[in-house]
Amino acid sequence: MIHYQESSFPIIEVTDSTIKCRSMEDNSSKEFPYTITGSGKETQVTITIDDNTAVTCAWKADTLLNPSL
Repeated sequence: MIHYQESSFPIIEVTDSTIKCRSMEDNSSKEFPYTITGSGKETQVTITIDDNTAVTCAWKADTLLNPSL
């Protein structure tokens, strides 16, 4: 899920360079170009938003989704 400009966008597809989402408000599609740097716990995903601003995302693995974490 990507939260952006007071909207939520469930991720529907990830390609080598784009995260494709669907708006929960009006069902429109949204694409965010991204890059990945680092590896393992040092991995960073940087998404480019509408005004060409790069946003480095943070996340925490959820053991509810993957009990082996």
